[in-house]
Amino acid sequence: CQPSDPTFKFSEVLHSLPEQQQGSSCQTILEGGCYNKAVTGPASIMALTLMYLKSNDVGIATSVAPPNNLHELRGLTPDSSLLRVLSASLIRWNSIRCTRAWIYESGFAVPSVATQLFGI
Repeated sequence: CQPSDPTFKFSEVLHSLPEQQQGSSCQTILEGGCYNKAVTGPASIMALTLMYLKSNDVGIATSVAPPNNLHELRGLTPDSSLLRVLSASLIRWNSIRCTRAWIYESGFAVPSVATQLFGI
C-alpha cells in the first residue's frame, strides 16, 4: 500500500508486489490512503513499455523485468510476470535473438533464481 502524497515514487510501484487476497475482487484504484497495486501496476508497466518501446534503454528494461530474488518472485502472479518479461523484451528490442542461449542469458526472460531453483 502506497500513501497518496506528493512524495510518491513511481519506481516503487514497479518493484512492488501485488497482493491478491482470496475472495477479494476489488478494482478500486485508491482505497483509503493507499493505491491498489494490482490495478495500477500493469497499467504503469505498459505505459513505460510504450514510452520506451525499442529504445534499448537497459535501465528501464531492468526496472520492469521480473525480480531476480525468490522473495519478490513469489509475490508475482503469472500474468504480471509475463507482462514484465514481455515489456523488458520490447524495450530491448534489438537485443532479442532467436536462440535458446538468449533466453537464459538475457537475465529477464528466465530470472536467474528460476534457473537455480529448477536447474534449467
